Amino acid sequence: MRIAKANLNRKWLASTLLAGAVFAVLGTLDSRLRTLSGVGTFDLQGFVTAAQYDTAFHTWASTPICRARVSIWGLINLFIPLCGAALFYSGVIIVEAFAPSAGRLRRILAMAAFAPVMAAGLDVIENALHVTML
Repeated sequence: MRIAKANLNRKWLASTLLAGAVFAVLGTLDSRLRTLSGVGTFDLQGFVTAAQYDTAFHTWASTPICRARVSIWGLINLFIPLCGAALFYSGVIIVEAFAPSAGRLRRILAMAAFAPVMAAGLDVIENALHVTML
C-alpha cells in the first residue's frame, strides 16, 4: 500500500503533536495525583512487589484521588496509540528517505518501523497487569 508523502508527513505531525499534548496533560494530572496522595502513576514503573501496588491502591481509594487516577489511566490508553502511531510514521519516513528502492536495507528498516506498534501492544499488556495487581 502506498501513501502520498505529504499525507504521511501530515499524519506524522498530527500524531506527534497530539501525543505531546496528551503527555503534557498526563504529567500535569500525575503531579496533581502525587500532590494529593504522595504516589503518582509514573511511580508504578518502579514498583516490583504486589505490596507496593496494594499500598498505592489503598492510598488512591478516596473519591477525589480516585477520579484523578481514573482520568490518568484513560489518557494513558489514548497516549499509547498516539505515540505508537507517531513513531511508526517517523519510521516509515525514515524508510522512504534512506531506502527508496527495494532491498535488504528497506526490509530491515520497515521491520524496525513496526517496532513501536509492537511496543505499544506490550505497553497495553503492562498496564493491564498493573490493574490486575491492584
